[in-house]
Amino acid sequence: MAQIELDLGLQPMSAWHIGTGYGLAGVVDATTARTGEGLIYIPASTIKGRIRYYFRQVMEALDMATCELDRPCRGLDTLCPICNVFGSIRQAGALFFSDLRLVDDQADLAKLDGGRLQPLFEHAVRTNVMISRPRGVAFERHLFTTEVGTPELYLGGRISGEMMSHGRTLTVGGQIVPQDLALLLAAMGMVTHIGGRKSRGMGRCRLEIGSLTMDGDPIDVGSLLEALLA
Repeated sequence: MAQIELDLGLQPMSAWHIGTGYGLAGVVDATTARTGEGLIYIPASTIKGRIRYYFRQVMEALDMATCELDRPCRGLDTLCPICNVFGSIRQAGALFFSDLRLVDDQADLAKLDGGRLQPLFEHAVRTNVMISRPRGVAFERHLFTTEVGTPELYLGGRISGEMMSHGRTLTVGGQIVPQDLALLLAAMGMVTHIGGRKSRGMGRCRLEIGSLTMDGDPIDVGSLLEALLA
């Protein structure tokens, strides 16, 4: 059992929208997710789901066997990498994903002056129209607005927990590391978009790894990925 601590950051490359399913009458039709303090953020479920999608793609590219989507692993001693890292309907995953929130200095700036600077700092409102694809024209009276996060923001979070190797290991710099951790890093590197409205050009981003430790010892990310592909 290895204790994993991974700090990550997300750098938006375009406007982005994490929907709530709610709007503000007369102001905006689709609002984005906010913390209890009113600050924009990315829920853990959003980033976890996106990484999990690419995790399976990495496994398929490496011809690695995994369970079926509708039939997850049953035994705790024989978990496939996906069920081990992310969990399933039968058991919790090995790792905890935190929400991604504004880094400290940006969060402090957004709350200055009683929060009056916040709308100018962290979000904008985009206006669009609904298009009739067969006719190739805009629908009348179908103007809608979407609240979006701005690309100038930087959000940070953490992935942590105790991970079992289930017999799948790699050796990096004399350390024996669970192979599933390397798969996680490879999947993170494939994330290029997040949130909704991606077909409209929103949500481009880059995930960055700030630090990675196993049982308190640092792990070189580049070397671990090289070992996975060797």
